[in-house]
Amino acid sequence: MIPLQFALRRRMIMAGGGGAPISDLPLGALINVGTDGGAGAPNYETADKDNLVSGGVVLVRKEIYSKSKFGSSMIYVNGTLDKLITNTIYGRLPQKLKDKMIDVTFNLATIGNITRKMFALSYTMAGFGKNLGAVEGKALQLYKSNASRIKKFNGAADLWWLSSRRLADDKWSLWAVYQPGYVGAPDPTEPWGVVFAFAIPAKTLYNLTPNTDGSYNLIL
Repeated sequence: MIPLQFALRRRMIMAGGGGAPISDLPLGALINVGTDGGAGAPNYETADKDNLVSGGVVLVRKEIYSKSKFGSSMIYVNGTLDKLITNTIYGRLPQKLKDKMIDVTFNLATIGNITRKMFALSYTMAGFGKNLGAVEGKALQLYKSNASRIKKFNGAADLWWLSSRRLADDKWSLWAVYQPGYVGAPDPTEPWGVVFAFAIPAKTLYNLTPNTDGSYNLIL
């Protein structure tokens, strides 16, 4: 249900025509980018506002884009998953959207700060707190429960990678979000779900008329 304050503001803006800032939308609102080359509808959910990125809104793909291995080194930076997101998937998005993306800098435990326009969520961003004693960015405001983290691939809930790694009993492994929305360490040699995020300015406008699936289009 749309909050009353948002609904009233929306009616006021519609009366005058045009769009409204994406920051006006509630957390969990769906944004359709038109095309991204992945599975299912190319919808992204508003997951964070003026938090991870000052003056920015973080959009996370609503459902799993594809399956991929993480990378043989079990280090996110320049690994298989990182390159898939930053090169292949980024390249498939509309240029006007890419022009809006904000560089996001965040920490990964034992690795240090990295900067990306598109990235897999860290352990902290997905709402699980510190990883190996380190804060990896900031917790995105949408992901406060297991239910909020469930993502589907071809209609069924599935595992999806985080960018963080795990150390237990002096052995490295990788973190992923399991089907029910909790965190775990799956077989690192298998391909699991690709979910990624990016940030755009909070003032970016969206079209007030929703699509048939309830998503909204950006005005770029």
